[in-house]
Amino acid sequence: MEIVITSVGVALLGAAIPLRPEPLGMSILWLLIPISLLGATGLAPFSWAERSGQYEDIAGAAQRILDNEDRRPETLSSQ
Repeated sequence: MEIVITSVGVALLGAAIPLRPEPLGMSILWLLIPISLLGATGLAPFSWAERSGQYEDIAGAAQRILDNEDRRPETLSSQ
């Protein structure tokens, strides 16, 4: 069995084994584009909720849950 180390890689019985993997080049875009689209899809509802005031009064909602009073809106038929 003969092992020869060259600048390209290691040759073992005529089969070349490269020392460095091939560069990814443009094929990495097949991974990065879907990841960026998923990120934009998640960012859009968050920015909508932020603009519409969903996070304005977080403590007030917690206090309303703990409030024990039964507050029902008054209707015209009860008068």
